[in-house]
Amino acid sequence: MSAIGKVAVSTILLIVLLYQVSGNELAAELMKQPKRWEWLVLGFLSIALGYTLSFIRWWCLLQGANVPERLGNVIQWSLMSQPFQLISFGLAGGDLLRILLLCREHPSRKTHATATVLLDRGIGLWVMLAAVGVTGWLMDWEHLKAVDPTRAAGLVHVWRLAWVAVLVFGGGGSFLLLTANSTLLVRSSTWLPGLRIQQWSANLAMLLPLYRQRPSALLWAILLSAANVVCLSAAVYCVAQSLTRQTPGLADHLLLTPVGLIAGAAPLPGGLGSQELVMSWMYAAFSSHSDGFGLGILVAVGYRALTLIIAAIGWGVYIASGRPRLKAV
Repeated sequence: MSAIGKVAVSTILLIVLLYQVSGNELAAELMKQPKRWEWLVLGFLSIALGYTLSFIRWWCLLQGANVPERLGNVIQWSLMSQPFQLISFGLAGGDLLRILLLCREHPSRKTHATATVLLDRGIGLWVMLAAVGVTGWLMDWEHLKAVDPTRAAGLVHVWRLAWVAVLVFGGGGSFLLLTANSTLLVRSSTWLPGLRIQQWSANLAMLLPLYRQRPSALLWAILLSAANVVCLSAAVYCVAQSLTRQTPGLADHLLLTPVGLIAGAAPLPGGLGSQELVMSWMYAAFSSHSDGFGLGILVAVGYRALTLIIAAIGWGVYIASGRPRLKAV
């Protein structure tokens, strides 16, 4: 999809969401009523902690790839990348900045820089899918079917697809890590479509021997990702507690939040629109209120507002650092 097409799709989704909110009497009523600001503050702190854990995850992967870098620099670079996740298309902008900054510090390890950023993204996504799969085992599906049979059936399909993805990618990744020859994989990557995809795959393959020697780096990355999912799910729950009169439980948010965040990884500017739309749909499936979709939109927009504060902080750090320019690596 072209850049213009991505912006168009994102704009349409946002217009639909704004229309839903503007025409929703319950949402308008909730916006007027007093907010519980302490819950919003707690939600922001949860998001900040979750983001910090994801920054540390990348640092662990760098240590496993034998790239000696200070944790403070990694946190600073990751924070600087946040505004570019919103204004760029898909994941390219923020991740490209991280790669650029790491390459400036370690010009002889450009392969490692690219590969660790991709692996960081991959592990984060895989753990979110795993969270959906594990939480699904604890769901009271019969209760959800009684509330909304159609959405409950859709959630069951999402849950099953999450397990398939976890098993396929987890099993395939483990097999490659334990048995594959990196040289063979580098050569095999030439069969993949697109020069950029071939380069990324080759970069990842070259790191396999390093991570086989340091499996603890991958284990820590997975554990930090799990903690990140808990923090972000708690943040959505806190936003709901602040803005709405009733909300699904915290355990329910461990399912609905990862699905919404995965939708936010769509190749749109920062996932704008797609994340809010899916989170609203998910919230409606868990809400006993007749207008759960409207409540979900309000919660999703509130969560987005808190992430924009993080992005604003990152922009300030970016400006203060001398505004390093993005370029191809």
